[in-house]
Amino acid sequence: MNKFFVLILAIISNINSIFCVTITPGHKISPKETLYIKNRKPLTQAAIRNIIKIKEKNIKLPKIALCFSGGGYRSMISCAGFLDAAEEKDLLPAATCITALSGSTWLLIPLLTLNFTMENFKQYLEKAVNNNFFDFNKLDTDTIYKSFKNKDQNKLIDFWGSILSGHLLGDYDQKLTFKSIRKNLKSQNYYPFPIFSCVIANSKDPKDNLPYNWMEISPYDTYAKILDSTISTKYLGNIFKNGSIKTKNPELPCNNIFYQSNKRTNFKNEL
Repeated sequence: MNKFFVLILAIISNINSIFCVTITPGHKISPKETLYIKNRKPLTQAAIRNIIKIKEKNIKLPKIALCFSGGGYRSMISCAGFLDAAEEKDLLPAATCITALSGSTWLLIPLLTLNFTMENFKQYLEKAVNNNFFDFNKLDTDTIYKSFKNKDQNKLIDFWGSILSGHLLGDYDQKLTFKSIRKNLKSQNYYPFPIFSCVIANSKDPKDNLPYNWMEISPYDTYAKILDSTISTKYLGNIFKNGSIKTKNPELPCNNIFYQSNKRTNFKNEL
């Protein structure tokens, strides 16, 4: 009889985990992020000691973070050059974290999801940027038409962002997910821990979105400053209220959040 009740409790617990969302007040670092950084620490410590030529073990060493800016494909290319040099000079293994925004995410996410080396990525990027961006025969006209019809996109920059990201990373578009990043982070710690950011935009009226409210997104957790709360990143794209999922959707692909200005994710106040 006791085993029966244990089984029932286990079933209820699993059902609850499916339909409920854990919301954490404040901005507490994910245990999985902490574990990744802890496992990477021997690598970073050794790299820093090698760079500054220090052998003493009792000296407190600094933490290094690489911070990349936005700026479309120009940011993607310039950050690729920096990261390539950082790898060559052994600065990459010395970094604990790496942050990206907008255009620089076009660099970082493929590296983290596809296990590209910088050499692989440079070859792919060189081929992409040397092809004609304005080949109208290759435009996804059906998607553009649906966007006009559904009023999903109403600015020229939205179409430009869609065309540009599709041109640069269209070959891998469906593979660029946070789930893929989480999977790769479990098996290797070559790259610093990734942290991304984007803007909450719940209204079409720009006046309603000022000042901008930012979200911090890691492969594991997403923090919204406006709500001072954190949820699991796998729930991005869902609508929920009071911890219960109202509309369950698949986890948003990375490109829906970072590559198109119109796809900034909605983090509802209904939390």
